[in-house]
Amino acid sequence: MEAFGSGGEFLQGYRPRARSCLLLDQNLETTTGLEFLRSAEFRRLNLPVLLITAAGNKRVRDAAYEAGVVGFLEKPWKPSELLAMVYAISAQ
Repeated sequence: MEAFGSGGEFLQGYRPRARSCLLLDQNLETTTGLEFLRSAEFRRLNLPVLLITAAGNKRVRDAAYEAGVVGFLEKPWKPSELLAMVYAISAQ
């Protein structure tokens, strides 16, 4: 597991690996998770994304799935929920 402080740090430090995914917070320091997902730099990566947010309203959830996320977690989430989603991704 690797942690990055921003979308830019992620893009600079990301190295493709087998069976990886991105756990992305909707509330980033300089942008939103959804804006990052829509960026040209990110769209070139073929990486499953799980979006986490404290503002889990229908608009954010729908926009997340339209942007291609494979899972959506509302804060506070349980570790077992995250693990279940990661296992589901790895089984694909």
